[in-house]
Amino acid sequence: MTRALKVSVSSAFTLASAAVIFACSSGATEDTGTDSPTDLTRHPTVMADCHTPQPDARHPAVCFAERRTDVAPFVAKPAAVPSGYGPADLAAAYNIPSNLAPNSIVAIVDAQDDPNAESDLAVYRAQYGLPACTTANGCFKKVNQKGATSPLPKADSGWAGEISLDLDMVSAVCPSCKILLVEVDSADMTNLGTGVNTAVALGAVAVSNSYGGGEDSSVVAADAAYFNHPGVFITASAGDNDFGASFPATSAHVTAVGGTSLVKSSNARGWSETVWHTSSSEGTGSGCSAYISKPSFQKDTGCKNRVEADVSAVADPNTGVAIYDTYGGASAGATGWAVYGGTSASSPIIAALFTRLGKATTATNGFSYANTADFYDVTSGNNGTCGTSVKYECTAGVGYDGPTGNGTPNAAAIAGAVTPPPPVDAGAPVDSGVDSGSDSGTSSGGTCKHSVCTQGARLTNGCNTCASAVCAADSYCCHNQWDNICVSEVAEYCPSTSCN
Repeated sequence: MTRALKVSVSSAFTLASAAVIFACSSGATEDTGTDSPTDLTRHPTVMADCHTPQPDARHPAVCFAERRTDVAPFVAKPAAVPSGYGPADLAAAYNIPSNLAPNSIVAIVDAQDDPNAESDLAVYRAQYGLPACTTANGCFKKVNQKGATSPLPKADSGWAGEISLDLDMVSAVCPSCKILLVEVDSADMTNLGTGVNTAVALGAVAVSNSYGGGEDSSVVAADAAYFNHPGVFITASAGDNDFGASFPATSAHVTAVGGTSLVKSSNARGWSETVWHTSSSEGTGSGCSAYISKPSFQKDTGCKNRVEADVSAVADPNTGVAIYDTYGGASAGATGWAVYGGTSASSPIIAALFTRLGKATTATNGFSYANTADFYDVTSGNNGTCGTSVKYECTAGVGYDGPTGNGTPNAAAIAGAVTPPPPVDAGAPVDSGVDSGSDSGTSSGGTCKHSVCTQGARLTNGCNTCASAVCAADSYCCHNQWDNICVSEVAEYCPSTSCN
């Protein structure tokens, strides 16, 4: 049951007590890994990383990471395959094109510090053959809520599991993306919201938020203060406690991400999904906001206000993902490879996916409503009970529904929806790759004062045809800097332009 929360711009996030399934000891010893990511013969035993039930309604925000405790953690040995879905599985399930490799910044906002975040990330990426992402090579950066690299918040073993899950999912879906980890002082809305603002100020094109709770009237002010960032793709987890609205997923400015059970199938896609629902207290969240006004892109009639979710991705711990965490997690001593679920998995998956597809700076949270054909419609399952007139809020069906939104992403289709570069005037001279220095007035910003073959300041999308083509595939080049990767992409996206 979810109790009301009190959120104010200057006070702590007040959340409902959330029921959690606590696991008995599995009695297992160190495992050697398995290539079977799921066991559908039983429900998993699960422990939530960031919280335990509270005696009252006033407590900090909770993350939505859920660790399988019936799958023994292990340190991978040569040729061992961790349990849980890995990058190749997610790429296959969501039809992710292999030829898109932007290095735009995806930000993760979490509470407390994970001292082993970078070293654990290195193990995950090495296991799956992903390129290194380190502070030294400029791919990874960890800061506090003020944007400084020190001092960092107090370490916390529970939030460390959440952090590992977030970092690993961004890596799995967008291996070339740069990762910004913003660790805030504590799990209250003032700090978490400040973390979002800091992430945007530091150049993130997408920000994932894997936490939340109930609502009261003060969420309206919090929404305006922290989540209104046009041109930045912000995601929020729908929650893990079955039917019931959760903030900031109900924000007017974020893409609310629900959760599914994902299994391999003999159908044409090769995969099938249903609503994640394990028990009366464990499953994807969804519901109607009591306070946030209905956005224009939502046309359902059962909820007069904002309804969540918008989209979804895998979140069921029983069909969970592999992550690597050595700083604790929920159960003492459970370090190493583990299987995780929760909508804390689906939120960074969606944030990273839209970044990889070059959509993070152009797609709003209404994108899925205007491009429903680009999503796999999830049509079966529920996350609880709700009234007959609003059955769609808790039950999947053809088209939009609360638990899974407009469905899960077909990445190749979404990539095809990328807005093409603006046309060049018929009478314009052939572009040499060097602009006169004037800004074309497009929204990407930047400069046109240097060649596409030279590293330097960001280029404006539309200042010349080659810059437009590169920026459509890699928004970092127009949003942050025209670096060596942008230059290398010229040959791929502008075959008529030579940088030799």
